[in-house]
Amino acid sequence: MSPILGIWASSQQGAAPSNSFESIATVSVGSTVSSVTFSSIPSTYKHLQIRAFLVSGTSENNYFQFNSDTATNYQWHQFQGDGSGNSPYASNPTSNPPWGLNVSNATYPMVSIIDILDYADTNKFKTVRTFSGNPGQNNSGYRVGFYSGAWRSTSAVTSITLYNSNTQANSHFALYGIKGA
Repeated sequence: MSPILGIWASSQQGAAPSNSFESIATVSVGSTVSSVTFSSIPSTYKHLQIRAFLVSGTSENNYFQFNSDTATNYQWHQFQGDGSGNSPYASNPTSNPPWGLNVSNATYPMVSIIDILDYADTNKFKTVRTFSGNPGQNNSGYRVGFYSGAWRSTSAVTSITLYNSNTQANSHFALYGIKGA
């Protein structure tokens, strides 16, 4: 059980349901690619979660798009820190919201957990929250990033593309569906 699910379960009466998360798709990168896409996402879950392990050899902005939407329909906030300082930021509407820290050294992969809330609800905008970490980036110690934002569309999310133009072999991505109550 993940630490977050463990915390949630400890506050619940009885045990957490063992089938709350269901694997929808996984991608293991064998050679360098510029993006990873999850498509034909079923609408049978309450929320989605992506777990990403990214190996990249150059400094890249990691961003995502839903349903190939390239318009400026995304709004986001970020907070990054490395133990010696932080960098809060809020965006104007953009077409390329982040899904994790920039990675500039293949020796230090980046991991992210991306939650997409109410992804199939056609009556509201979609909320996204991300936690990202990178150990030892540029010899400056650990870095973490927290991101939150919204896709300002009421369309159901049916595909998700994660961009990094230098996604290298041994990168892994997994999409999970989270059942509702």
